[in-house]
This record gives sequence, C-alpha cells and structure tokens, in this order.
Amino acid sequence: MSFTKITTAGYLLALLTLPTTLVAADNGKLVIVLDASNSMWGQTNGFHKITQARLGLEALLAQQPAHATIGLMTYGNRYKSDCNDISVVATPGEQDIPSLIQHINGIAPYGRSPISAALEQAANLLNGEGNIVLVSDGPESCQGDPCATAARLKADNPAVQIHVLSFENVASETSLHCLADNTGGHFALIGDASQLAQQLLPAPAPLPAPESTAGADNTPATLTLSASASGSDNNLTASYLIYTDKGEHVASLTARTEASQVLPPGKYQINVLWRTTKQQTTLELTPGQTLSQHFDLGVMGKLRLEALNAQQQPVDASFTLYSPTGDYLAEHLLKAQISDTLPIGTYRIKANLGAESQETQLAINPTGETVHTFQFRQAQ
Repeated sequence: MSFTKITTAGYLLALLTLPTTLVAADNGKLVIVLDASNSMWGQTNGFHKITQARLGLEALLAQQPAHATIGLMTYGNRYKSDCNDISVVATPGEQDIPSLIQHINGIAPYGRSPISAALEQAANLLNGEGNIVLVSDGPESCQGDPCATAARLKADNPAVQIHVLSFENVASETSLHCLADNTGGHFALIGDASQLAQQLLPAPAPLPAPESTAGADNTPATLTLSASASGSDNNLTASYLIYTDKGEHVASLTARTEASQVLPPGKYQINVLWRTTKQQTTLELTPGQTLSQHFDLGVMGKLRLEALNAQQQPVDASFTLYSPTGDYLAEHLLKAQISDTLPIGTYRIKANLGAESQETQLAINPTGETVHTFQFRQAQ
C-alpha cells in the first residue's frame, strides 16, 4: 500500500469525502474500536488526533444505511490509569447510525491503551465473523501483545479481519501494522480512510430509485434544512443525514448552517445532529416541490469564558466543555475569550494554560449570558 503526504486543507477534504461503506457485504458485521487514550490529544497535520478520528468516523458512518449492523467500542476514556477501562458503547446493530455518531463525538481521551484486551472483546461481539476497525495511534500501554493477540484471534476466528486506521506509517516494534498483517486486513492512515474502504468492499451500490408508476411525475424536489435554538434567528452549524423511509442512505450534509439537497419525490427520514442533540423527522416530497424544514433544537443560553494571567492581562488558554451528562462537548484552543451557545443545564468547564489547569461548573440559563473568568497564576 502506498501513502501520499496530505496537506492540512487536503486532509480535511479527504475526511469529509469518504466515499463508501465499511459494513462487510459478505460477513455482515463491523465493530469500530476507538482509541481514547491520553495520547490521542496529540497532534498531526495541525489537528488533534481525536478530532481527526471523530471527523473521519462521522463522515464514514454518515454514509451507511440507518440501521447497519455496526458496533462501537472505546478504551481509555473514563479512568486515567486503568487497563480495564474498555467500554462497549453499542453491540452490532443495537443503535442506529446517528446515535453512534453522537457517541463518538462525545468521547474524550483520558487514560491508557489496552489494545489487546479491546480486540479480544471486539472479536467476541462478532461471534466469529466480521470486521474490526481499530482507530488508534498506538502503542499498547497495558502489557498486552497486540500482534500476538491478532494472530491468535485469526487462528480461532478465520472469518474475522482486523483493519487499522492510524496516524503515522512507521514500521516498528510498537506499530500496529502487524494487526492487519496477521489477520488479512488493511492498514491505512486516517486521512486515507477512503482507500481502506475501497479495499474492503466492492463499489457501493447506486442510490435507490424511487418507486414509480407509468406516467408518474418524477420531477425532482428541493429540500432545504436548517436548525436553531428556540426563538433564535441564527442557524446553528449542524449535520444532516437523509435516508429513504426504508432506512437506505441517500445523502449526508455535514457542518452546515443551511443545507439544500435535490431529491426524487418520495418519503424520507431526516436526522439532524448538533453536538449531543439529535432530532429526527419524516416527510414526503411531491414532484417539483421546494420545501424548507427547520429544526427547533430547544431552549439555549449563552456562555462566555475569559482567561487572565497574574497581571490581569488576557492570555490565550484552551477551554474544554463537557455536557450535563459528562460527555465531551467541545474544545476551544488558544483563545483569550470564547463565546458559545449551549442547551440549558450545568456544564463542566476545564481551562488549561501550559501545565496549569483549572476546572469549574457553570449553569447555562435561558436568559442572560453566563460569564466566567479563569485567573491563572502564570505571569505571561
């Protein structure tokens, strides 16, 4: 396999145009294992690895049928030094694609890398047949031997393959190449995820044609989608997944304040995703119709965070926001001040300036703006 150096702009383009499905056509099931160890906060190509992983998996999953048989696991996201920190977020087919994307976007790195043990659990979820896709920067940090584990899993489960999406193509004793080599899988860089998908499966089937009768008017319709907080005139940057009423994927429109799609007449299921908020509706488009569908995502409030140094001067810090349920929500890097819109509730906020870290909890209210200043001890 060959690899091409990707620029920052090209990298994001590659992530947002993943072209095909990763659900195995012949062996039916896929388990994604997402590395959430602390090293995933590291950067390549100017982006945090966890951000790259989220974008890649969101773009990939958004193109699957709504009820594809896909499972999700993660490790290292709950405890700092626990080699048993492995979570089965969803067994294959347990949750729909929009829900899986929501979970992935709420996972934040924290702890260690029990890769071997996670692969064992993933294989158990497949019951001897299917694909595992590990998204990781490696290496194992819990005294396991991933290479040996992969070889043993393949011997015990000949119909299981392990594929790896990683962040550097370095062959070494600690690399993850052996996982693919030992199971007949593929290794690719996260920015080359589309190349991996093409090697796993034949070309995707064409989009399903709408049922028609002789003489029926099949003039395309135009659907425009948007979302905002209750009472707000400002649209939020959201993602939209469009399926037929039978759950077949039609289109994915990511990170849009307003999205438009030309569609054949028919019935559709529309999902909107904005951070930890998800809504779904069904609608029917008639021939030639132009329809605007706006999603009201509920009551929200404003948050403003500031950072000052010991001299009471603004200083660039990094802010991380966690939802009322404890999930990772958003990150703002190297800013002296940030503003955000959030659903009402109580949020955990962390601020970092170099090695100095502070944390607080703030309540977001529907009226007024919640303001908090982090006072750091550093002089500059």
